[in-house]
Amino acid sequence: MVFRLLIALFTSCLLLLPEASLAQEEPPGPGLEVTEVGAQPPPPQVAPVILRIPALGVEADVYPVGEDPEGAMDVPPDPDSVAWWSLGAGTGVAGNVVLAAHVDWAGRLRVFGYLRQLAPGDEVIVIDQALREFHYQVLWNQAVAADGAAVEQIFSNSDVPELTLITCGGEFDRASRQYLDRIIVRAVQV
Repeated sequence: MVFRLLIALFTSCLLLLPEASLAQEEPPGPGLEVTEVGAQPPPPQVAPVILRIPALGVEADVYPVGEDPEGAMDVPPDPDSVAWWSLGAGTGVAGNVVLAAHVDWAGRLRVFGYLRQLAPGDEVIVIDQALREFHYQVLWNQAVAADGAAVEQIFSNSDVPELTLITCGGEFDRASRQYLDRIIVRAVQV
């Protein structure tokens, strides 16, 4: 069955000036849009709840998100947490677990502030709501242009347990208040 993933990972990446307040609005995030992906929807999954990246000193809560009213991937409840695309794969089965978080917000680095530094072989740990711990090893880390990214490859499910981490990166365009690239990290369960 073909299903439709409309993802504009948090509609866009914005850098707020230090005087900005979290109370002003929901934090935006990386913007990639996925249209039709020809993969079967995954079976019911167990949700990831904690993300650890030892090489970066990251430990953050993970929250399930779906689509916002405009069909984009919704944002996590705060800029120091991680969003899990709950309409995709979860833990413990074959498929691509997609997690996204902010690189910065309100003038300081956030959960994925150093994501671009992850290298092949680095470990990523996901703990799910059943308190199971899954270990992943980074395969690659790349920057892709936000416009025209191969989103079908980034978000599609596979027949092995994979993890994809996404954030903003590259040059920041002050006129549009968006980053021009996305940092994509792919890891495989070990």
